Amino acid sequence: MKKAISLLLVLLMVLSLCACDFNSGKNLFEDTETDSVEFFHGTWKYEDSDRYIVINEDNTWEYRNAEMYILLEGNYSLKDDTLVLKSEDNSTAFKLKQDGSKWLIDDEGMTLARYEWDDSGDEEADIRPFLGVWKYDDCNLLIGINADGTWTMYDMDDGDETHGFCHMQDIELVMEDENGHKVGSMNLGSDDRIYDNEGGALSPYVETDTPPEYGKDDYTPWFTDNDLLVNYNLGDPSKTVIGGVSVRGEDSYSYTRIPADWFVEQTSYQSTGDGNCLITLTATSLSDGSTMPAFVNKERYVLTWTWSLCDYYSGVILTEAEDDTFYSYTYDSNGESVHVEFSYSHEVIKYKDLSYELKLTLTVRMPENYDGLVLVCYNTPESYEVKLQRDLVYEGQTVLPVDELPGWREMGSGLICRIND
Repeated sequence: MKKAISLLLVLLMVLSLCACDFNSGKNLFEDTETDSVEFFHGTWKYEDSDRYIVINEDNTWEYRNAEMYILLEGNYSLKDDTLVLKSEDNSTAFKLKQDGSKWLIDDEGMTLARYEWDDSGDEEADIRPFLGVWKYDDCNLLIGINADGTWTMYDMDDGDETHGFCHMQDIELVMEDENGHKVGSMNLGSDDRIYDNEGGALSPYVETDTPPEYGKDDYTPWFTDNDLLVNYNLGDPSKTVIGGVSVRGEDSYSYTRIPADWFVEQTSYQSTGDGNCLITLTATSLSDGSTMPAFVNKERYVLTWTWSLCDYYSGVILTEAEDDTFYSYTYDSNGESVHVEFSYSHEVIKYKDLSYELKLTLTVRMPENYDGLVLVCYNTPESYEVKLQRDLVYEGQTVLPVDELPGWREMGSGLICRIND
């Protein structure tokens, strides 16, 4: 399907013995020599980047970034002198060995050194308790704290949004604007709420209040009702989608997801004089070559990005047909009939370090006063099986309810941007 833009790269094949290892059906939890495994336990940091591999005693591992957000995780086993790290889809993500001293070396020749945490402050400096959407108890302000170190404030009365960055300082969550200036801070309360630096209390956002501009008094937009808030404005700094790109091996059917940074800007706007407008957007996605799984060096593979055009009010996806380049749909949104036309093209650039750049050009014709069309760039399917299910659901559809799409809740951790704001 065109919804998932794929790029097939034919790479040099390796010995069949290696390919067999990636497809091995052996038990991942075979008994191993305990003394050898114990050497790997703990946290290891790559010498040339702020990336960490944590080897836990319970046969689990985590691959974390500089903010200590988990990018990959799974189980491991010891085979001879090599620790094999398998991701959740059973593909091999890393292979680690001792280099003859206190260091580790992975299967790409990169060195890792043991990293010791400052236990006195590590637990307190954890951003995870702050993650999610919070609402002020005394007003209609929402604050969303994201795992990538960004925050969004949404005014439910007038629809205004502000954005910025946040980080932990001791036990305090420091909030900064887009220019790096401190605008406030948050602390955890003992009552499952958080409090700002002026004493304002925020509770986890559960019930949905309907902003007046949404139209009918009894109408709640589908995206709002499902806690999918607009979290990106055209021209904002890039937003990281943790599973923004999928990587699938063509030979072993290994499958995993890697982070991708999305940036969306409006490149043209034109009123057509008949109550409609013509908008052109450019959405750019960048993936870091250092996050690519090890199997891409040993077999052919496919990269897949996932995006959709959706209606914010009714919760429908404007789907696409195979081999078409132009799409025209009429559907109901917020009690009104809306006609939308769109087309798109894309280009993929590969860099020497295995980084990739996707440039998506999208041209949309729609009513000038219609603000319900959103571009959603979200996590690719969590497994190859779910991807196949997703493609089957798309077949033969024109307008598809979002909640009929397998894994649709992945949208909540993606980028959601209004096209005509």
